[in-house]
Amino acid sequence: MSHPEAGAGKTIDYVIASDDASLVWLANHAAIELHHIHARRPNFDKPDYFVFDPDPPEHLEVFGCHCFCKTTGRKGVHVVLPLEPGEGNAFVVHRHHASRLHYDLRLEKAGALRSWAIPKGLPPRPGIKRLAVNVEDHPLEYLTFEGKIPKGEYGAGPLWVHALGTYVITKDKKDDSCYFRLQSAIEPMLAESRDAVPESGDWSYEVKWDGIRAIITIDEGEVRIRTRSLRDVTAHFPELCLPEQAFYASVAIFDGELVCLDETGRPIFTDVTGRLQARGETGIARARTRHPAVCHLFDCLYLDGRPIGSEPLDRPVPLFAAARSVGVEGIVAKERGSSYLPGKRASTWQKIKVRRTTECLLIGYTKGDGAQTFGALHLTDPAADVADGLQYLDEIDRPLPFKPPDDAEMIWVQPQLWCEVQYASRTKAEMLREPVFLRMRPDLADTTRDETDELQTED
Repeated sequence: MSHPEAGAGKTIDYVIASDDASLVWLANHAAIELHHIHARRPNFDKPDYFVFDPDPPEHLEVFGCHCFCKTTGRKGVHVVLPLEPGEGNAFVVHRHHASRLHYDLRLEKAGALRSWAIPKGLPPRPGIKRLAVNVEDHPLEYLTFEGKIPKGEYGAGPLWVHALGTYVITKDKKDDSCYFRLQSAIEPMLAESRDAVPESGDWSYEVKWDGIRAIITIDEGEVRIRTRSLRDVTAHFPELCLPEQAFYASVAIFDGELVCLDETGRPIFTDVTGRLQARGETGIARARTRHPAVCHLFDCLYLDGRPIGSEPLDRPVPLFAAARSVGVEGIVAKERGSSYLPGKRASTWQKIKVRRTTECLLIGYTKGDGAQTFGALHLTDPAADVADGLQYLDEIDRPLPFKPPDDAEMIWVQPQLWCEVQYASRTKAEMLREPVFLRMRPDLADTTRDETDELQTED
């Protein structure tokens, strides 16, 4: 709850939903208002209208604004004020089944979409020309429009977004036309989670690296690296921008994982995420020297004019036992014969993470909410390698030489109770990643140790 001031002596309570159950509970009470986003994809940084919620709306008209009332609020109306359109560079390719199946290309220019019908299909590779018939301009709403145009209207029939992105003008012509290049962002395919390796079916297997998912594009000697959220991080990994040494391809799109490895070859997640925090040429160069990155590619989506994401998959033998033995995050199982589905999570891909367990002594806990017995646990692991001078104390005081972030809520107890914890991996600071409490271990109650080492948990 937060309590911002709403007037003299008044406060307003806001509920922060931190889990799915709380969100569903709020939805059941009709306490959630949905508001339109003020921009159109892919240009989320360029809003094209402004929303006011005054009563009455006539106050804006005295400023010469031509306003439009829409019932976007829960009650009453919102006043929508269009913004002056900028010179955007978005494009969309529609698959259009009107009188016959064809494609439509639309380019954003001067606040509208200049449009062409491509009746003979898209060119399969660069260098192939296709007839493009210039048709009337369309409104910007068509950038994301999908649906069925009613019978009797222009272009009647179903319409789907085939590709969406931005374009770059490569050469202007004297007749107000130009040459341009389309740049469409591809989102990586996602895998469903499961606890065990599939025992039936025709699957192939590969290592699941603990790093940053990335889409790598090669375009005539230029490398672009984008994360799963389509953030361009090319500048953060200059050692990977060597297309002439790494690829025998002019134009290609790959799906892979960026990782930083330790001296044993195991990926260290905090090292690769730290690379994204570096700023400036000096900071990036320093981070590169401390934690050099490598990129493991596991899928090729496009190669020299030929899209191959829909071609059947075929890979080598299972790796789960090896993944556990060398300490990597797990494996990914992919059904042979399946296609690559950009941006989709499909059952044809299954990720199986390696889970490890350890026995720990309980030295503190926080109270739980409702039916929860406890909220968080503070543990010590006798198997850890780094000693922090933890001592057994008779009184119930903080038994640590430092104050943890949740010290005010923590109830400290004598280190006598053992529990079993599941986790993904250990960080360099001996913190557990993705820890999960499994059970108490009363069978270890007689186990003693003169000195124990402090092990913190991450998240």
